[in-house]
Amino acid sequence: MKKFEVPCFFEGKKSMVSLYIGNPEPTHSPIHFQADWLSKARGGQVPSQIIESLIKIQKLAVDNGVEFEELCHYALEAANNELKQEGSSEPSSNAEDNTQVLPQEDAPKVESNA
Repeated sequence: MKKFEVPCFFEGKKSMVSLYIGNPEPTHSPIHFQADWLSKARGGQVPSQIIESLIKIQKLAVDNGVEFEELCHYALEAANNELKQEGSSEPSSNAEDNTQVLPQEDAPKVESNA
């Protein structure tokens, strides 16, 4: 299981929140239960961009027979490395697949809990 720090919104204010990524059931969004709890218990929202990205990564993991949490870690490192190379704090997008990279201060962070 890996711990990701992602920017979430609480009444319009942004705050980093820890989400835990394992290998989810294929019938649910990878953070379905955490996003639901965050919304109901704390009034927070995980940005749809993050949820949609995780769903895409989950599909890629299933299609390629790799562990979801490892693919998330790889994708996040690749996005953060790309962001560092660009040296920009402005959001950028990849024209090929419409994937957006978050500004450095908003970039999700990962910790391994293994």
